[in-house]
Formats: sequence, structure tokens, C-alpha cells
Amino acid sequence: MIRKSELEAVRGNPFTVLSPEGLVAEDVIELFVKEVPGVDAIQGHGHTILVGSRGSGKTMILRYLEPDCQRLWNTQEGKPRGLSEIPFYAAYLTIKHTDLNYPQLEVSEGSHEHLVVNEHFLALSIILKVISRALRNKIFDDIELGIGESRAATLRRIISRVSTSEPDFSKIESRMTPKEAFNALSNVFEEVFDASADYLFSVGQSKDLTSYKGAILRFSNSLYPLIEWWRDLPGMPSSGKFFLLVDDADRLTNVQTQILNSWISRRVPDVSLKVASEIYEYKTFSTIGSGRIESPHDYSEINLTDVYAFSRTEFYRNRLKNMVERRLNSKADGKKKISALDFFPEDLKQEVEIRKIASQYKQRSNVGGTARPRDDAYRYSRPDYMTSLGGARKQRSTYSYSGFNQLVNISSGVPRHFLECAYKMYDRQSGNNGLDKAVESISPTVQDAVVREAAESIFLKEVDSLKYEKISPTSSPRHALYLHNLLKCLGALFESILMDKRLKERRVFSIALSDELDKDTSAVFRMGVKSGYFIRSTIGRKEGVGRTELYVLTRRLAPYFNLDPNGFSAYKFIQNQQIRSMMLLPDAYLKDLRIKARIGQTQQADLFLFKDEDDE
Repeated sequence: MIRKSELEAVRGNPFTVLSPEGLVAEDVIELFVKEVPGVDAIQGHGHTILVGSRGSGKTMILRYLEPDCQRLWNTQEGKPRGLSEIPFYAAYLTIKHTDLNYPQLEVSEGSHEHLVVNEHFLALSIILKVISRALRNKIFDDIELGIGESRAATLRRIISRVSTSEPDFSKIESRMTPKEAFNALSNVFEEVFDASADYLFSVGQSKDLTSYKGAILRFSNSLYPLIEWWRDLPGMPSSGKFFLLVDDADRLTNVQTQILNSWISRRVPDVSLKVASEIYEYKTFSTIGSGRIESPHDYSEINLTDVYAFSRTEFYRNRLKNMVERRLNSKADGKKKISALDFFPEDLKQEVEIRKIASQYKQRSNVGGTARPRDDAYRYSRPDYMTSLGGARKQRSTYSYSGFNQLVNISSGVPRHFLECAYKMYDRQSGNNGLDKAVESISPTVQDAVVREAAESIFLKEVDSLKYEKISPTSSPRHALYLHNLLKCLGALFESILMDKRLKERRVFSIALSDELDKDTSAVFRMGVKSGYFIRSTIGRKEGVGRTELYVLTRRLAPYFNLDPNGFSAYKFIQNQQIRSMMLLPDAYLKDLRIKARIGQTQQADLFLFKDEDDE
């Protein structure tokens, strides 16, 4: 865990990205912006699955729910609230810090023992991690009340049920504090884990696990009784609500996910599972016994990627502004506060030219022009400016991707994308300024250079690296090649539309499907969504009956393809066969696109208005 002193040491750059699970509560409260979709909903009763892209804020939300943060969030007269005064207790663990990926856990696959041994290790790992985290975060250090005789008796029963040796109950008494009780539990469950792991390794490749003589842990006989005992401890929240926070659930195996789903399918009063997973990475929604958990019947789902991409863009912009200004002003100490817009200024010369073009559109209504001059000014002024920079790609690369609002749009709804670029900008600006001069703003030149480098890295390195990842049942290195070709062709298509002044709708970032995708094409889009290159949604069909899939290209690639990232106002209907041409024959498709662009055959008829929330 990163202690306060360590955080101070890295804070020379205010945009340092640290893992939320390792931050102390004071720093979480300092950095966390509560006005985020999902925060209020996830605090409600019932099971919740929180999904989103890497860096969308899932772990920060879960960390904020933990009791040490909740005690600090609404202080009373400058003092933290008591544990009993917070609205719920949330016990956190991340699957990536467990030992649930042992290859030995797969040796019994296909047998009944396979389910038993995996539930045993899942329950055991969760118990050990949530207890150790409560002790490490000192949740119960200031509670000196004894647990009482009835709770001591329950604790003795729990220990007796799972202990691998004859338990010593001499210290398990009513006067022991919650902290002492958890230390005792930790020692017992560590012994169980060591004994279980030793046995599993000794079995080797044999599928015969029937000779194991120790306790078999399940949700019903160990995890739930422990939670019930935990909820009743002195000093716990008076509401009785208990949340079990399971982060990085996409790292569970298929059978472990089925077991977790079986727990979710239970309706346990005042005990809720809050599960976080990367989008499209949650292995299955099936339970043990071939059932299936369904939303909203068994759980509610919060998709941070959808919320950021398709809800009000202004909401995301304001949240990111709040995040940036908190980081910039955390040590202001009475000094003038820094504005995010001032810290990331626009290229003034460029914006003046764009406003001139916008003014010309607005004046046309006075001379018999369009009936929507303000809309035309917003829609065409920036594309016109980008087109005016020249026909060659090298000339258009003089467009400056700078200014806070433009950087927010490029981040495509994922805060970490913004922060990672901001970190590099700050570091580079600091080097340009020299050691003796503070960084008071990031020059447009530095902003533009960093986001262009990031876009190039995404397209030329990150996508290429997918070819070397482990092959899954639904994707392969071949699909990674197809994805790279598809991105290249879509970028070129959207660029040609943006540059064509004959078209009515020129800012395009999305494609809607006219027909069904084949297996390969579907796998490529799935890989693209999982990797953050597309956002998937649905939209009404062109025929007016039913809905079809809509894929939005990440605006992080806008600087690579010289696109306008400031909102998107149109999408293009496209057929599966056209997508296959892009994937399989990209050079031929690009050649054909260039020919059509020269003779003015860009298919405007296939473009339909798709208003973004911030289009004004």
C-alpha cells in the first residue's frame, strides 16, 4: 500500500496515476470526484456488476466505498465519523492479488471435485484477503469493546469447523476486541490455505481429490456465516448493510465465475456482492447447475463506458475538470486556484481562424442563406479550417490538438486516458521550462505533440501487440491483423468524409450495421471493443424496424487520422461485405476510396444525423 509519505514523493507531477487500491483513505478523498455515474447506484441494496474499460474508474469507486474512506467523506466538525455512523460496511479484495490462477486448480476439470475445490479456494481466498485488508487499514483499531459471549461462541464454532488442528480456545473469549478476533481468524484461515495448497500440489496430475480430510469451504458454510458474525460486531454500521467488493472479476476462470454467479443468484438480506470487471471480459453469466443470472432480476449492471460515451458529454467534461483541478490545487494553500481551461490552453491563433469561419456561416442568414446558421457554424467551421490547411496529410498535420475541451474529447470517456497524456505533457513542459521555473500551463505545442504520439503508439504498437496475445476461443492473431486493417480503413474513410466540402455531414466517427456480421467480423469488433478501440451501442435500423449495432471509433485515434474529435454528428450505415473488404483487402479498399474521393462519389446518402449531447 502507498503510504502518505510515498504519495508526496511522487507528487512532483500532479497527474501521476496510482492504483486506487493502494492509496490511503486521505488521498482517496482528496482525489476522488464523487459526481460519477454509478456511485449512487452501487451503494443501493442488491448485487451489482460494474463494467468498464481499463482506467474508467471502477477500482476508485470500490475504494471509495471502503469504511476508512466513508468515515472521512462526511466528517463531523472536522473529525471522521464513527464506524457505526457510516451507511454500510464494504470489504474489498482484488482477484489479481489472489492465488486463484493455480494451474493445479484445473487438474480435476470435468469432475465434481473440480467445482468443490474451486469454490473452496475462492471462498478461502476472499476470506483471507478481506480480513487482512481490514487489519492493514486499521478499521477496528479504535474499537476497544469486547465482542461479547454470544459472538465469542459463534467465533469458536467458525474456527472449530475449519481448523486443521485442535483449536486453542483459551483466548477466544468475550473480552477480546474485534481486532484480536480478526487476528485469530487470520491465523486459522492461513493454516487452512497452506494445508489445502500443499495437498493440491501433492496430488499433481491426479484427478482423485477424495483423500483430502480437511474442511471444505463453501459460501453457505463459511463465507456467509463469517459475514453474518462480522455484521454483528461492536461498532459496525447500525444499518447492518454489508458489501463484498470483488474487483478484477474478469481474472476468474470460467468455473470460478460460475461459482460467483451462483452466489449472486442467492438473495441474502443486507449482504450484497459488488463485482467489477473489464468490459466483455467477464467469462460467463451461467451458474453452477446451468442456470443464468439476469439483470435486473438477480443483479443491476452499471456500464461506465456506456455512461461516459452516450450520456451527457458535459457531465464527463465537468467531472474531468473537477479531477484535474483537484490535482492542480491540492497544495494551493491560499494561492490563486488554477483552472483546467487555463492550464491546458487552446492554440489561440487557430481558434481565432475557426471563429472567423464560424462567423461567416452565421452571417449567411442575413443574405438568404441557411435557416440554421448557428448549427452550420458549429458543424462546418472546424472541418473547413482543417481542410484549408492543405490536401496532403503532412500539411493537415499542422492542426493543433490542444485545449482542455479538445483533450477531454480525445480521452473518449476514460479518465485514465486523459491523465496518462497529462502526465507526459507535464513532464515534458517541466523539462522545457527548466528546474527553476514552475509549470503554470502546458503549451499547445506540447499538448499536440503528446496526443499525436499517443495516437501513433495506439495504432502502430498497441494494436500490433494483440497479434502476440494468447489465443482465446473467440479471437486469434489473425483477428488482430484484421482489426488493424479495419481501423486503418475506417480512419481513412472518416478522414475523406471530413475533407469533402460537398457533403452535408462531415464529422463521422461511427458505423451502423446494415446486415448481420459473420463470425470473423463479429470476433474482430469484439476484440476492438475489449481493447478500447470501439464503443458498442445500438441504434434504430435504416428500415425503421428493430435495432442494429453501432460502433464508435475511439477519438484517441483522431490525431493519427487528422479527424475532428469535438463531438460527432453523423454515422454511416455499412454492410458486412464492406467491412470484410476493409479487413481482408485494405490496400484495394484504400485505393478505391481515393479514386471515389477524386471524382466525388462519397456516399452521402448513407449518412444520417446522430446528434451528440454536446452539439450546440
